[in-house]
Amino acid sequence: MAITTKPVSVTYASKNSKIGYCASTGLAQATCPPSCAFRAHCMVTSGVMSITTHQRNRAAGPQHTAAVLAQAEADGIRSLLRRRPRAAWRALRIHTVGDAPTTTAAATIAAAASEYAVGTGLTAVMRTPSYGFTHAWRDVDACAWDQPGVSVLASCETPEDVRLAWARGYGAAIVRPSESHYTDGRAYLAQDDPFYAGRAAAVGMRLLPCPEQTGRAAACNTAEGSGACRLCLNRGFRPYGMVLVLAAHGDSAADVIAAVQARLDAC
Repeated sequence: MAITTKPVSVTYASKNSKIGYCASTGLAQATCPPSCAFRAHCMVTSGVMSITTHQRNRAAGPQHTAAVLAQAEADGIRSLLRRRPRAAWRALRIHTVGDAPTTTAAATIAAAASEYAVGTGLTAVMRTPSYGFTHAWRDVDACAWDQPGVSVLASCETPEDVRLAWARGYGAAIVRPSESHYTDGRAYLAQDDPFYAGRAAAVGMRLLPCPEQTGRAAACNTAEGSGACRLCLNRGFRPYGMVLVLAAHGDSAADVIAAVQARLDAC
């Protein structure tokens, strides 16, 4: 059920099979930073998700600044708490589409996401039930997302990006330029991966493939909790030199792979 429409949407029951049993939010892609490698070939601009993505994009006008959209998203998140019984509360996936391109916008969204995480009582069973990724980590201070029950990882394309994100205080995820993983789900050293071999930034970095993609978990979230991965709901990777690895996926996987490879070649 969509609570807000047009350039912002907040949905109590996501229909995305990967993220599974959770609520989710989405924004017009005008909120995505220019530095995003996938801006022209995003995984949500083709396939089923493209319908609502294009609707939000068409609805966004010059009056929809980052601050306006962030506030609308925050209001939608808070409305979830008023509309659902306690037994039906779910984890919240922030930004299946869109981003928070400024520190102020991120802080606005994080405050509401934290209220949801704490207000639902989900922090008793999940460390950070409100979670997501950001491509705006170069411009947005990590402390803006540092709220109880909230985990937002920096979305990176290269080991060099990961090092920079770590230096800015973020935990990180990296998109591998392939539709498959290097291992069957076991953690491994980045320098052993052919895509990162020989790169100084990769030395000592440990990569952990997405369990949902390797078949070790049914989905990011499930109704009963069993079979759920929830690895993304963890901002604590950085102190252990661990990085979540996502293989390119979706109908635009080939374009994503090309974009990541171009970033690797440019470094």
